Amino acid sequence: MLGRKVVLIREGGALLQNADFHPLLPDLIKIKNWILASIKRLSLIVVVVYLRIYFRLVNFLKAKWENFKHKVSEKVTRHSKSQNENTSNPREASGFLQMMSDYKRKLRNIKHRIKQEESE
Repeated sequence: MLGRKVVLIREGGALLQNADFHPLLPDLIKIKNWILASIKRLSLIVVVVYLRIYFRLVNFLKAKWENFKHKVSEKVTRHSKSQNENTSNPREASGFLQMMSDYKRKLRNIKHRIKQEESE
């Protein structure tokens, strides 16, 4: 009897009332509505959790990026300062190298004077 009524409902031939079902069988329409409401509630919870995780991750990455930029700029300025200090205060040449450059300069001047005297 119950099987025939289910077949009729599926075919759309007859609508059953709650009194026709067995008392231990739950109401299928109530179960369907409860499941749909649960799915809607669960989907909203999933969306909220997803958005919270997204915004926390974005803020975390933004803070890390700012920290990274600060560290890099600090290292660049420190490196450029050390480069400027090295170029602004050149080390003095050793005495031997200074003496050699003076000797080469004197030889160049002597050669230049000899060429001028020969050309005259």
